[in-house]
Amino acid sequence: MIKNIAMAGLIILTVSMIGCGGGSSESTGGAGNSPVLSAATYTISGSVTSTSTGTGMSGLTMNLHSSSSGTITTSTDSNGAFDFTGLVNDSYTVSPPGPGLHGIGGDYCTPSFQVVLVNGSNVENVNFTCTPGCVGGNGRVC
Repeated sequence: MIKNIAMAGLIILTVSMIGCGGGSSESTGGAGNSPVLSAATYTISGSVTSTSTGTGMSGLTMNLHSSSSGTITTSTDSNGAFDFTGLVNDSYTVSPPGPGLHGIGGDYCTPSFQVVLVNGSNVENVNFTCTPGCVGGNGRVC
């Protein structure tokens, strides 16, 4: 009877060790062989369209700002599209270049910025319309 109990204990111990990684020195993520979990990341995307041609504006520097990550920039592609990737849940301000930052006289864009909340999913259609070469503000010449 004692021999059977000892054998049952050895089987339970062996099964337990197999379930915990078999006692191997290899680790899948640190203490206790717990898997390493990385934070989910998301994307904010949109486009910039010219009021004069109705087409996308390429080469514009787009700005993304949050209190936790500071300011990040990206450029619009040949179709005027942009995206900011690798973002975590947070509130972000997206803005196109202001007057004098692109082209002669700069671009006047509406809206001048958008506040976007990333909360568990990608955010699309953060779009802007810009008048190329327009001087904005009080000296607006469009």
